[in-house]
Amino acid sequence: MSKRRNRRQAGKAKATQNTQQVLQNSAEARTARRTEKRVYSQTPNVGFKPEAHWDNAGHGRRSEGWQQNARAIGPNVTSLRDIPVLRNRSRYEVQNNPFARRAVDVRVASVIGDGLRPHYPHDPTLDELFEQFVYEIDADGIYNFWDIQRAMYEAKLVDGEVLGLHRFRSPEDQATKAITLRYQLQLLEADHLPMTKTDASKRIRAGIEFSEMGDRSAYYVLKNHPNDLPNYSNTPSDYWVMPSDRVIHLFRPYRIGAYRGIPFLSSVMLKLHDLDRYEDAELVRKKIAAMTTDYIHKPTVDSNPAEDIYGLSDERATEDPSQNILPREPGGQVILPPGYTVTPGPIQDVGGSYEAFIRSQFRAVSAGTGIPYHLLTGDFSGHNDRTLRVARLDYQRELKPDVSMMVNALRSIWSNFLDAAITAKKWSPPAGRTLAQYKNASWIPDPHAHVHPEQEVNVEIKRIRAGLSTQQRELAKRGLSFAEIVKERAEEVKLIDENKLVFDTDPRVVSGTKQPEEADA
Repeated sequence: MSKRRNRRQAGKAKATQNTQQVLQNSAEARTARRTEKRVYSQTPNVGFKPEAHWDNAGHGRRSEGWQQNARAIGPNVTSLRDIPVLRNRSRYEVQNNPFARRAVDVRVASVIGDGLRPHYPHDPTLDELFEQFVYEIDADGIYNFWDIQRAMYEAKLVDGEVLGLHRFRSPEDQATKAITLRYQLQLLEADHLPMTKTDASKRIRAGIEFSEMGDRSAYYVLKNHPNDLPNYSNTPSDYWVMPSDRVIHLFRPYRIGAYRGIPFLSSVMLKLHDLDRYEDAELVRKKIAAMTTDYIHKPTVDSNPAEDIYGLSDERATEDPSQNILPREPGGQVILPPGYTVTPGPIQDVGGSYEAFIRSQFRAVSAGTGIPYHLLTGDFSGHNDRTLRVARLDYQRELKPDVSMMVNALRSIWSNFLDAAITAKKWSPPAGRTLAQYKNASWIPDPHAHVHPEQEVNVEIKRIRAGLSTQQRELAKRGLSFAEIVKERAEEVKLIDENKLVFDTDPRVVSGTKQPEEADA
């Protein structure tokens, strides 16, 4: 007993000691924190880490997911691994999901339209050469110059990037292809630039070779698609090592320093996928609900509920399934034997919240893609001409970076076209003009249509008259060249005067500087 009593007393003493130690440590910790805060408030640059003053930088329970996913990583650490997956899923959604297909089509139509056109000093010889080049640009002989713009931009949206190779043909190739100039463009999907082509000793990363200064110096391009038929081994002999100035790598880095591009739908792809499946499920449910079913109950014998009074409980009425279904027609009547009852099957609807839910989901997709809701869905309810104009103006501002990206790619094509024309001695800058003036041609995108033509044109006229703009600037917004308009207008006026015609569209007649009788003189 004495030993047991001693052990209990020793345990109590140890517990008391531990408790006092815990309280002492807690008091010291509180004192240290108070001292830390006091010192930090007096000298904020002492180097220790205070508690987060930004709620979004905290490490509480609400931010547990961030602590795992929001990490300090470079722009290429995970993207080079994820891009092939994103690309494949993006292609699948665009092929099978009407909402994804619509998003891409709207964006292509908004940025490219009928094509970005170069405007340069007028030259009949160059005009004729360019018209021929429009239909000879594609090395595969499929696209013309305007179609190739749409194909490039659509591939950039769906895959995240696209390659364009500047092909300078030999005289034999020129004769075989029957092309005017020895220059063409070849489009290749992003798969031709493999992510796995990496060699640190040669500064090759994701198929791109970098110089010591960090510039892109060459591209390792697979001659054949790695996942197409026939299958190729992709040995070193299967690569073209193309200098960077002979490659158009069309993509928009999602972060500064990113080597490759990500698909346009990356931020909304999962939502689009789930939304498409949800729509399909609702359609199937409506289809099932529309198949109304009635349950026919036969009268039974009270003494034996399993036996009906007609003695047919163990026999089918007929072996022909169609004979077991009562035919129906509007206004028809069916006579059942005595004692039979009919119970209609349950009918379920989608409910009144379906439309509101779909709208909210499409608004999220609209926000993620930058495409206005009414263009994405075709739903113009609740809009008027003013709200549509505001939406269009904001949308046009969002499109400018992509237009500039396309212009940079087209400038290299245009420059090679001019050099090929000079090399072939089919054109040279006329007297008084320099090659730089032609290479620096302005590229005017296809204009968006007016929402309210009369009001918008009057605003443009007032802006020009007030000196806030010029005809050249306003015409450029409409995708037109001031020089071409003036030239065509001069030819038109000359032809009208030669034929002694009078039109009320002639400003000279309207302003009174030219009277109608002058045409008869």
